[in-house]
Amino acid sequence: MKNILITGGLGYIGGALLRELNPSNFGIIRILDNLSVGKVTSMMNLSENTSDNTMQYSPELVIGDIRTKEEDVFPAMENVTTVIHLAGVTTLPQYSPEMIGRTMSINVSGTETLLDVAEDCGVSKFIYASTCNVYGNNSKLNLSEGDPIDPLNPYARTKYLAEQEVLKRKSLNPLCLRLATNYGWSPGIRWNLVINKFVMYKAMKEPLSVYGEGNNWRAFIHVQDTARAFLHGLEKNLEGIYNVGDVNLTVQDIVRLLNYDNITYFPEREKSSYHVSFDKFEKTGFAPVVSIESGIRDLELRFGYVQKN
Repeated sequence: MKNILITGGLGYIGGALLRELNPSNFGIIRILDNLSVGKVTSMMNLSENTSDNTMQYSPELVIGDIRTKEEDVFPAMENVTTVIHLAGVTTLPQYSPEMIGRTMSINVSGTETLLDVAEDCGVSKFIYASTCNVYGNNSKLNLSEGDPIDPLNPYARTKYLAEQEVLKRKSLNPLCLRLATNYGWSPGIRWNLVINKFVMYKAMKEPLSVYGEGNNWRAFIHVQDTARAFLHGLEKNLEGIYNVGDVNLTVQDIVRLLNYDNITYFPEREKSSYHVSFDKFEKTGFAPVVSIESGIRDLELRFGYVQKN
């Protein structure tokens, strides 16, 4: 039976993942999180639905830092067979030397520490949460995993560097999932992601901030489907790099889906546009289950400003 460690397991994706996995498939379900962003509420009210009843389950929690090898990572990795690595800096409030250095330390050095300990502990599967942001700015449609990358900011660059380090560790049967931008409800929801933020602003009757003309492409996926993608990759024992997403949209497409016309336009800050193909991952048998329309509607219902049918 697999024993799993989820780093950053109390975050946005982690909260969804804990609700998608079947605890009966794992001997140990353990989380390593430093609580800087993650919320303990992400591991509350977890249940396993069986044929005859509903059983509560509680993962183990190690509060610690992925860069602290002896005190935190080794204890968290004990008896683990599978690592899903979600922990990392995802947003930089400013590109100061201090913030860039911290991002490099956590996203790259922290990942290297996890990999070293995973090898020492005999882990057999290491799955890494990378990002489609590595494609940066590319006018080609349907970018595949073999197309050139163009990481435009420190976040994307560090994710790519860590991704390349993960792929070197062949004994860990490494899998890197280049995730589309997430949206949708999770206990650890992030409101700084574009669709989530736009729904919140609409609920507050605030103007949507659009930089440039809003015609840049982005790939999107509901956080529930992202959680399913990690479990699919584990079940199929996939290796290598896969783009994971559901749909490519422009900002103007999102505005139309929201049916909201209170928009404030600003000069473009960073030219970034990428339109991604998910064919490789879908050919392994994966298919998203939450449509963009239903995912947005669910968020709107949670704000209470649309009526249920």
